[in-house]
Amino acid sequence: MVETDSVTMPRPVLGALAFSNGMRIGLDRSAIVGRSPRTERVSANEIPQLVVVPSPEADISRNHVEVRLEGWHVLVVDLDSTNGTVVTVPGQAPQRLRPRAEVPIVPGTVVSLADEVTFTYEVEP
Repeated sequence: MVETDSVTMPRPVLGALAFSNGMRIGLDRSAIVGRSPRTERVSANEIPQLVVVPSPEADISRNHVEVRLEGWHVLVVDLDSTNGTVVTVPGQAPQRLRPRAEVPIVPGTVVSLADEVTFTYEVEP
């Protein structure tokens, strides 16, 4: 019998968020997206990215949505936004998120923030 030692490796980048305004961010850690985002919780292992999106009419909440990385999964969580978040997974009907509900997304998923800004979850082939 051969013994193998398990090796813990850092998680690689799990893709990118491509925003309708041309901005693009890599997903090497969780991200909070909003018009003036701030982090409420910080773990010693991971400080989330804070992604500012313009919202001239303030339709997008300060902390609108979190893109959370849990293991190898990418989840979207509406952070009690005022005007809501809609997720469209490829091949499915658009779904309005319930506040604080974690929804897994796959490459090609489009997330709409208050019908003002969208981003698409992408992975490199």
